[in-house]
Amino acid sequence: MFFKTRNSVKILDVDLDLSAMPSMRSAKLISIVGSGQLKKQMAPLEDERYAYHSLITMTLNQIPLVRMIQPGCPTCASLLAAGLGIEHADCEALRKLEDPLNQPFVSLDQSITQLKPLLSLLESGLYVVAEGICMPTDGEGHFFWDIQNTWTESAATAGAFIRPDYEYVSGWPLYLYPTETSACLNPERVTHYEELFRTSAARPRAVVYHLNEFMNFILDGHHKACAAARLRQPLDCLFIIPVSGIAYSRDSKRQPKQFYFSSIPVSADQLPVRFHATFHPLRREEKAVKLQDLPAYPLNSTSWDAAYRNSAQFYPTVVEAAEMAAAGLNWNRALDDEQLYAFLRMDVQDKELKTIALFNYLRCRRDPRLKALALTCLDDQTPKVLRKAAYQALRIFPEDPEVEQRFIDYLVQCDDPHDEILPLIHSFWDQQDSCR
Repeated sequence: MFFKTRNSVKILDVDLDLSAMPSMRSAKLISIVGSGQLKKQMAPLEDERYAYHSLITMTLNQIPLVRMIQPGCPTCASLLAAGLGIEHADCEALRKLEDPLNQPFVSLDQSITQLKPLLSLLESGLYVVAEGICMPTDGEGHFFWDIQNTWTESAATAGAFIRPDYEYVSGWPLYLYPTETSACLNPERVTHYEELFRTSAARPRAVVYHLNEFMNFILDGHHKACAAARLRQPLDCLFIIPVSGIAYSRDSKRQPKQFYFSSIPVSADQLPVRFHATFHPLRREEKAVKLQDLPAYPLNSTSWDAAYRNSAQFYPTVVEAAEMAAAGLNWNRALDDEQLYAFLRMDVQDKELKTIALFNYLRCRRDPRLKALALTCLDDQTPKVLRKAAYQALRIFPEDPEVEQRFIDYLVQCDDPHDEILPLIHSFWDQQDSCR
């Protein structure tokens, strides 16, 4: 092993390609010599219904934080279940993070320095630490903390197939899974962070660990994510991303060719050979785990009010995020008016889907130009799939009289009780109530 010191964190001089990571602004590759208090464990799952499945458990100080039943199929979704609650891990490094993370963001290098006590808890190896945004949802239209207290399939743990040709889009860190028991919710802290979001130049940042594809779990920042959800804003995050895949050469030596940290590729040629040995398949526990021996821990005991439950509709789902990425729309990069209208003038076969992706891009960025664009797509000559997307987009303007009148007009004129747009129309006033 190349590690000679104890508990060290070093930034490596390696350029990282973030072109497949639309939610990321910057990233650094780091080497860690850690204590292994925060680690991933893997065991085969013994159950005839789950052939070739594995149980993956993330633990901190031996307390399970999140558990995942991962199928052998690389494009299939996994099952997620909560752990015991991160508050039971008694982690001093996490308690010390609150003040530094609420300071103005200066640089990723400085943030890595601030995170060293936490990073030193990881298993030794190479990681990417990135800075960007997450959505406080599960990627399927649910508030992130409003989870079921049982094993639940998560679309965010797999890539997405998008129309029209069912193109497969690999995931990147975007959605959140809780690790803190909901009984720990403190409304005063949520209000405090809401005020910081509104008034401070230093937007609060959460710290999350990338679990798989689009999904991350929270190490610090549950209340910040709640505040972001109530304000219908993305959440600024610092991401810890472990290696997720290795491509090998086809010769007899089977040498590593490419390493992947989520959707960030790192060529083996960019790393000294001594680092290659740090990438090894996750060790399986010898003893298989039986499905019936996996308890469901009741992490969520809260009856979430409408402001939380309805917040997820203001964020893209897994499929919508993948469609944006496929359309070349990166919501960390603003489109000026010229670029926006050039996008609309494009002559492509799947223009409708590209326009829907644009709606979602503008909605995610809370861009005021969305209203004018969506209003042009409400007439009867517009394909229904595009009209539906336009009404969906306009729902982020609950207090706008002109938008409300368009919803009233549709409600009055529609005489088909099974109309597919009608549920969107009715929900316009439901989510108005939740915003008050």
